[in-house]
Amino acid sequence: MKLQKLLFGLAFMTIGGIILTACAGSSGTSATDTSVKQNGREKTVFVGPLLVDCEGEGPQKCMLIKEKIEDEYALFYDKIEGFDYEEGFEYKIVVKEESVENPPAGGSSIKWTLLRIESKESVPVFDTSAEKTIYVGAELVDCVGVSPQKCMLIKENPEDEYTLFYDQIEGFEYEEGYTYKLVVKEEQIENPPADASSIKWSLVRVESKETVYPTSAVDFEAKDWILNSYRDQAGELVKPLANTYTSARFEDGEVIGNAGCNSYFGGYQGDAEYLSVSQLGMTEMFCVSPEGLMDQEMAFLALLGSAASYKVEGNQLFISDESDEIVLVFDISEPKALPGSLWKVVMYNNGKDAVVSVILDTEINAFFGEDGRLTGYAGCNNYSAEYKTDGENLTIGPAISTRMACSEPEGIMDQESAYLAALELVTTYRYENDRLILLDSEGRRIVDYQPARTFELSETIWYLQNYHDGSQGTVPVLENSEITAYFNPDGNLSGSAGCNNYLGTYDLQNGGIEVGLGPLTMMSCDQPEGVMDQESAYLKALESVSSYQIRGDGMVMLDNQDQIILEFKASDLVGYEWTWVEFLENNDTVTRPDNPANYTLEFLPDGTVTLKADCNMANGSYVVSQGQLELEILATTLALCPEGSLSEKYIQLLNDAVAFIRQGDFLYLDIMMDAGSMKFFTQ
Repeated sequence: MKLQKLLFGLAFMTIGGIILTACAGSSGTSATDTSVKQNGREKTVFVGPLLVDCEGEGPQKCMLIKEKIEDEYALFYDKIEGFDYEEGFEYKIVVKEESVENPPAGGSSIKWTLLRIESKESVPVFDTSAEKTIYVGAELVDCVGVSPQKCMLIKENPEDEYTLFYDQIEGFEYEEGYTYKLVVKEEQIENPPADASSIKWSLVRVESKETVYPTSAVDFEAKDWILNSYRDQAGELVKPLANTYTSARFEDGEVIGNAGCNSYFGGYQGDAEYLSVSQLGMTEMFCVSPEGLMDQEMAFLALLGSAASYKVEGNQLFISDESDEIVLVFDISEPKALPGSLWKVVMYNNGKDAVVSVILDTEINAFFGEDGRLTGYAGCNNYSAEYKTDGENLTIGPAISTRMACSEPEGIMDQESAYLAALELVTTYRYENDRLILLDSEGRRIVDYQPARTFELSETIWYLQNYHDGSQGTVPVLENSEITAYFNPDGNLSGSAGCNNYLGTYDLQNGGIEVGLGPLTMMSCDQPEGVMDQESAYLKALESVSSYQIRGDGMVMLDNQDQIILEFKASDLVGYEWTWVEFLENNDTVTRPDNPANYTLEFLPDGTVTLKADCNMANGSYVVSQGQLELEILATTLALCPEGSLSEKYIQLLNDAVAFIRQGDFLYLDIMMDAGSMKFFTQ
């Protein structure tokens, strides 16, 4: 406690000494001279443990004196007659105070004489250094000391304004873009050089270092924000549903983002504090999973539309309504790396000054490899091109593609050509929430991508698209034939080779794969023409694979020369959870479940199926072949579901399914006798 009081007193003396120097020069009295002059008066005083620099008639050393234990020390310019002072001790002494008649010029009119020492206590620390806490700002600013320089911004209390700091803090490595809370050691420097400080700071420790994001007059713009929390009907800030993604980006008067299920867009106006959002629109998808997502989406859009003000603190954006209540809280989204990412095309520039969506039931994807090569599937052919990045600048060279010709769906080849041509126009890229946007030199959108799902080897059934026939190179699978492969997690391999079914094993080691084939059925097929030659070429290629690569829902297998010999696509059914949306009968009657999330369907790669039918769970088996589907629900729980449940109808419809078609994220099951079609959705 004594040490703490002493150090606090030293901070006081630095200022007090300056004031008292002026007084000493004119009156020759110290701070204690303000007492009533009275000959023979006894008084008790406390003397500090060190001498400090001071100015009387000239530079000298002063004792530190106080008359009450709770007071701060003051400078004492004179001597105490009979008192042999030693530094390093605190004293309590009784002195006799007398008036001095006709004191010499510059001398004191008061004289103290020691009567007795009541206590003398050693103080273990008695230097002029002290620890103090300071706060350092996030940027260096121009300033002028001896010459123009850069100064740190310093304050000693969080609520204070920053002031310029012209010196250095010994041992402190400063980085712009961060605010710091430091503990420093402060020392007095004797006889500092001209224009130098008499105070030296040395770093003791860094207590905190926090990132500060750049701010501007409208500092929420041109950033990707992810929803952290929103105000519910009870007026509480709550977290979004698990596994949902809600975002916002404000730029050039337009706000865009994902509301959880649908993409939205609108206008906004804003300045340093004011924010107004208007004319919100959105796509018209309906998402059933997770339960409550659509309610959350509507609540979010309503709150966004109520925006009246905002503030940015660190890496968070707070939006408030007219009553100044915070209604939305966002976190800033960190930028994503371009290399190593797989993307699926959402829209592209068709070369006619129009950005259009990809044709229904087609897919175009792109993989930006770390080796500087862009590869992907353009809807009919595989393609590759070189690319280079420099910051946000991006150039893509001419694409090389395979030479297949596809007739279905209509326009597929025109779409492919337009997409590949558009890539050569790209000059920059940016991210908007979860999307990658490629732009040309005039800032026009060329391609919009969204992240593509990537399957694991054993997560799906793989359908062969192209194979190396051993002579002509890579060729497509014959029309009206189907070749599959399922890599069971237990190391077994099975599938259809086009005519016969086959079994085998596979082994994953050192990043490669080794396949061994086993039994094969002994059927002979004459349709389509060449199917048996295709089967032989496929099985031979399968046995010679040494590595594989999976990108999204596509897989290529390579031989020991790193040549692609097999190209697969993941099943349209397997690896997804499908949610029943409606049943449309052939007479246009529509049946919809009250809660679609209670009616799900999942196809597993081992040929089994699991499902939820309202309050019951069920499982069964399935067989697919070139769009044909046979489902058999074998077992179900027997819970009694609430009145109005569609549990039994749902299971019956599934058992009557005969065919399927997938269109984007929707799956349609045709029911026998043209009774109608079941519609499912996946996210």
